[in-house]
Amino acid sequence: MSKYFKPDSTFGADAECAICCCMWIDPVEITNCDHIFCRNCLRGVTTCPTCCRAIAEVRPPNQAIIRMLLRAHGSCSVCPWTGSYKEYNEKHTTCEGGGPVPSSLLPPVLEPTKEEELALQDYYLEESTTSQAAYSVFVDAPSVSTAALSLTNPRSLKDSYSSATPSMQSGSKADWKKSLDICARDFGLGEEEFNDVVDLYYDFSTATVQGEPRLRWRDACRLLRYSNYPNHPYDVQSLFDSVHEPPSSGSVTLMALLLWIPLNSRNPVQWYAMPPAAYTHILKVAQLFDTERTGLFTLDQAHMLAEEYFERDVPQSEWRMIKEYIKDKDVTIRQALILSVNKSTVAESNLKVPFHDILTSFRLYVLRRKQKARNAAKTVPPKTEPRGEVLIRRIRNLVRHYEPSGLSRLEATLQNFRGEEESLLMTMVAMYGPEPPLQR
Repeated sequence: MSKYFKPDSTFGADAECAICCCMWIDPVEITNCDHIFCRNCLRGVTTCPTCCRAIAEVRPPNQAIIRMLLRAHGSCSVCPWTGSYKEYNEKHTTCEGGGPVPSSLLPPVLEPTKEEELALQDYYLEESTTSQAAYSVFVDAPSVSTAALSLTNPRSLKDSYSSATPSMQSGSKADWKKSLDICARDFGLGEEEFNDVVDLYYDFSTATVQGEPRLRWRDACRLLRYSNYPNHPYDVQSLFDSVHEPPSSGSVTLMALLLWIPLNSRNPVQWYAMPPAAYTHILKVAQLFDTERTGLFTLDQAHMLAEEYFERDVPQSEWRMIKEYIKDKDVTIRQALILSVNKSTVAESNLKVPFHDILTSFRLYVLRRKQKARNAAKTVPPKTEPRGEVLIRRIRNLVRHYEPSGLSRLEATLQNFRGEEESLLMTMVAMYGPEPPLQR
């Protein structure tokens, strides 16, 4: 009998791939028609199976859809197991009382393709040992999943770019900057940020044979990550699209970069709950740690940044929790490039995470800790004053109101009536009159 996940909700039934007729596994969305399918099912398909439109590009669906999918509750079609779809995929490889599930009934575990391996190498700026080409993660041909654009092939770019850097040979950075007829206010940038971008553009760019520095795909990835501007491959793609340049062979000018940054830069208050001055400070510290200027950080470097962020030592007990958030961020990036990656398959020594994901992990930890404290406060019952003490306060208030001079003798009376305060209060009310408002 075929084993599959049976959803309990309407959403689970709607989240069905039209190709395999099962719930989506690693779903992707076709951009020009918004239909969603399993990533593996869409491999090699050139037209949408639902509407027959040509597939131009695919992208991950809205994160809310993915979260709803993973949380969908249902059961196994073979055994009595019930749980969420996420638990079904991660834990339910063996049916109850039925032994291991035949491998033919399990979702196929595909080895990463050559394109996917090169995409991962390109994202982490690693040199390929199998090819001179590096790849991005965008669909160029429908036959490639999340596809792969051939980028920065030294041979194909030989005629367009020099291998040396003529601009650095023919003149200094200062000379090049003097030749620029632009200023910060032209782009709505602060003077310091403008100067930083101009300097980094020169440092990260590749010179053309005419001596003009230009940003190629890898150059742009590095610069945007190093400066913590939006740097996901889709963000870099939008930079190239803004000047109608193909990532595989095109490049970006300084003017295009300066126009793109104000429209896409992140607000540190909204993203990280940090005032601009504090954010600028920790970014400069991160850039000091980033000696290779890749914009990627190891876990050890992230730990040091955590101590800078919290302005205190971060003990191992606390760091273990933060580290899990960072590892989740890293796996999310890798899964966008290689389908079979999960947290257990990535060694901690290989983790390289952008600064943005590190800061958002810190903020997530703070938010979770605050939420935990609020929940704990709700479960603690409010402190109540013992009944005997409340009765004594009411008796004193009654005597203070009707016979203030009797307060000096009241303590002896209370000692004589210890344990019988309620009877004493009722007697005094009968003798003096109604209780006055209790004074705090």
